[in-house]
Formats: sequence, structure tokens, C-alpha cells
Amino acid sequence: MNWGVKNIHKMFAVASLGFALTVAALPGRLAAETNHPSVKREAAASQFARAEELRELLNSKSPDQRSLSEYKKVVAGYQRVYMITPHATEVPDAVFAVAELNTEMGDHFGRSYYQTAADTYAYLIHDYPSSKHLQDAMLRLASLEKDQLGDLAASTKTYQDFQKKFPHSSHKREVQEALPAAREARLVKFTVVKEVAATFSPAPGCDRLRPGARSPIANLYLAGDWTATGWPATMEGAVRSGYLAAEAVLGGDGKAQTLLRDDLPAEGLSRRWPGKQSVVR
Repeated sequence: MNWGVKNIHKMFAVASLGFALTVAALPGRLAAETNHPSVKREAAASQFARAEELRELLNSKSPDQRSLSEYKKVVAGYQRVYMITPHATEVPDAVFAVAELNTEMGDHFGRSYYQTAADTYAYLIHDYPSSKHLQDAMLRLASLEKDQLGDLAASTKTYQDFQKKFPHSSHKREVQEALPAAREARLVKFTVVKEVAATFSPAPGCDRLRPGARSPIANLYLAGDWTATGWPATMEGAVRSGYLAAEAVLGGDGKAQTLLRDDLPAEGLSRRWPGKQSVVR
């Protein structure tokens, strides 16, 4: 049982205890009648109907007009269904509604409600595995984990559990698309490409052919790994060329400024190489 399921169990346990204490305070015969399973199921059904009415009233308002207190009132209405008895037919529907409402609350009132929604879906999946909501609960939990909570590992596991439990589900394609494509890929062919011109090999004296950032043409400045950067024609040399070109532009505008970063200090055997003790400019 994961943390979310434990947390939801604890929340309902506290509420259920309050309900039990209320019943215990009634006169003996009335308390006994109230505790009868059939009476509890009827009470749970009535409470679920009231919660549905509250939700319908909430949904009659536009999303931007619904307050947090109104959401919490509806959520509490559904939670009371479980408080009365966890064995009522309406309990899975009530738990599913609580998860849906917490997701909406997360959209409007803060990300913490997304975690409550995820915990509630996990509770439904764990405690009511035969519920008609099971497939939707698993898919919505996985979606919350991936998109709202950023827990890709948990999301992947939930999707994989769904695939194992419902291999022929109508949502099969949706789940496959949600999982990383690489998990379904199979290597059928590979080729090693050798590019002989990929590695720069400078010839003696080639540096004098590389132009600087300032060109003979006014307001035309040069940048690229092929320009005179003090480094070979590499990605790092290209970055240096950008700094040097920017320095040339500023200098031409009378705003001389040093932008080129110092080289990293030489380490290990590289310290023995000629010219590596100072920054190349």
C-alpha cells in the first residue's frame, strides 16, 4: 500500500470515527437500529444523492465563479458517503467524484490538490478493484503523475500496470502513445557511418588564413569556427568567435568591453603543453 492510499485511509478513518461516536451517543435501541447494515446503506445512498445535488449546483456556475469553500463543501458531501459505510454501492462513485473535484481544485486553487486527487484515485484502485471506474481511475492517475506532478517513473508504472490488467482495453492505443515510444521499439538494423572530414586536421600555417572578427567592410563583422579565435575550428572555437565578434561591434561603437571568457586552468598532463599556462586571445 503506497503513501497515498495510507493517507486517504487515515483521513477517512478519522471521519468515520467521528460518525461512530455520534451514533454511539444515541439511545441504545436507536443506536442499534442506526448501526444495522441495511440502514447504513440507505443512509449512504441518501447522502450520495445530496452530494450529487450539491455538485450539480456547483457545476451550474462558470468555473471562475466557483469558490474553494464551495468545492470543499461538495467534497465533504461525497466523503460522508464513505463515513456512513465503506460497503455502500455508491462509495466507488463518491470516491471517484472526490478525485475529480480535487483535480478541478488543483486547476484553480493550487497544485497540492493534484496530489490529493492522485492519492484518491490510488485509494479507489487499491480498495475497489472491481469498480466500474477502475480503468478511468488508472488512466487519470497516470495522467496526473505525468503532467501535473511530474513523476514520470510513477506514471510509467501506472500505465504499465494498466497494460497488464487490461491488455484488450479500448484505451490500449492511448496508453501506448503515452508511454515512451522507445519501450516498444525493436532494433532491426544499424549502420556505422564514418565521416572522414568530420575531424578538423589543421595544416601548418593555416591560422594566417583565418580572418578576424573585423572585416575590411564597414559594419560587417565575422563569426564562426573558421575565423581567428585562437582555437581550432571546433564548437568551442565557434563560441569564442561569437564573443570576439560582439567585442568588435562594441569597440566599433566606442563601447569597448571584454566579453571573451578566460580558458579553464590546465590540469594534468595538459599543463606540460606549450602555451597552456596562459589564456589564448
